[in-house]
Amino acid sequence: MRLLALKKRIWQTVYRIHQIKLNLNESKDKIPGKILKKIGEECTEVIIAGKANDKAETIYEISDLMYHVLVLMIEMGISVDDIKKRLNKICELEKILVEVEEIALKAIFN
Repeated sequence: MRLLALKKRIWQTVYRIHQIKLNLNESKDKIPGKILKKIGEECTEVIIAGKANDKAETIYEISDLMYHVLVLMIEMGISVDDIKKRLNKICELEKILVEVEEIALKAIFN
């Protein structure tokens, strides 16, 4: 239960930071393009760090990427629950695919 409360506090803090930056720096019309550009840059940096097999740098870059994705989620009104629902659907599809593969293998080898 404490972990859930901590996650909620982190989410609220990221949201507040984003709102402060939004109010101080930019008009609302310019933010989405900047966010998307930053996400693209961070994706590239994750790839470079991963390709270099540099664990510390990869962790650092993934953290930056996750931060900017959270900012985009806030901007677009996407909740963590929205993402969880999608991930659950992906997991369900993976389970179905495994079952289909097992059935196909049994049919082939029996």
